[in-house]
Amino acid sequence: MTGSALMLALSAAALMALGLALSMQLFCFAAVIVLLTLLYCAASLLIARRRITVSLDADCGETLRGETLSLTLSVAHRPILPTGPLLVTCAYANRPDVRLIPVRALRGVRQSWTVPARHVGTFDISVREAMLTDCFGLLRARCGVAPAHALAVLPRPFPISRLAFAQSEEAQAALKRVTEDLTMPEDFRAWQPGDSMKRVHWKLTARKREVLVRRYESPMPRDTLILTDCADMPAQATHERAAALRDALCETVVAIADLQLQDGSPVRVPLYGARPTEFSAERAQSLLVLQELLAAQGFDTDESFARVLRQELRRVRRSGAVVIVSPRLDPALADLALSFRRMGPNVRYYLVTYDAEQPERLPYIRRMQAARVEVCYVTPAA
Repeated sequence: MTGSALMLALSAAALMALGLALSMQLFCFAAVIVLLTLLYCAASLLIARRRITVSLDADCGETLRGETLSLTLSVAHRPILPTGPLLVTCAYANRPDVRLIPVRALRGVRQSWTVPARHVGTFDISVREAMLTDCFGLLRARCGVAPAHALAVLPRPFPISRLAFAQSEEAQAALKRVTEDLTMPEDFRAWQPGDSMKRVHWKLTARKREVLVRRYESPMPRDTLILTDCADMPAQATHERAAALRDALCETVVAIADLQLQDGSPVRVPLYGARPTEFSAERAQSLLVLQELLAAQGFDTDESFARVLRQELRRVRRSGAVVIVSPRLDPALADLALSFRRMGPNVRYYLVTYDAEQPERLPYIRRMQAARVEVCYVTPAA
């Protein structure tokens, strides 16, 4: 009940009391008119709220970031008695949108508009509240709303430089040594700490007076391991900037996977989010699955990204290329990237940041570049 309706009800009561006290039918008649008006308003709202359901729908369940999305607000179950307008609070991507919808007796209402899909993620499209008023604006009542449904805004891949695969003598050396004549190796090199004594070529070592080991040159597997930072965005980022960082991070991962899959290279993307999952594919047709997994990630896990990288040390040895995508760079992450490079595969570090020239990061970047770790910057879209 609005303040106007309360004042009107009090006025009707006062008129009725005055009419009875003074035995004046005019006052009683005016009071009855006011009460009938209030009764009509209440009846129209009671009937309408039982017959009206408000829903908000999108023209698709998935769309790429940056695309335009069409939303349609529908008022179903036509009311019998005339009512006032419907005040609807819609929600898309946690952004409220208040709209005033006219409601006509025996007629449904549809209203459409477009909104941009600004950020990657899974969002609810719903009607938070639908408030109906009577034709005089005296009373209000909430109407039924349809259940919310999810919309997935997927990351859009962008052009990216091609990855190179490392050459390693360890990839298939064990298999070669089983059937290969050890007196006919492909090449030799100086002994290094950690080499097995079985690989030492003793005759050549005695002749050259230098410890030499057999070298089995074979390409690394063409697997690409993409390690994604699923932790919270940096604390200093505002809500809008944090969302843009997530967009850039997701789209970088998708761009790398798209390029590698088109080249026929298997891709593995472990995601250590609140609900850990993993994407593994060998065909470009599977890219949509990765886009959906990234859109569903909340990027709110408390697990340290350095710990995630340590958990992937075993798989790094079996990969031809390792890509690290993160909005952070600190001594622990730099040391792990260097450790990955020493294991054999080529390593590329994508730093997603607004400020690529932070002085405290430069020493780590120089160290990685000196060890032939590629360092690339990704600046989020404005």
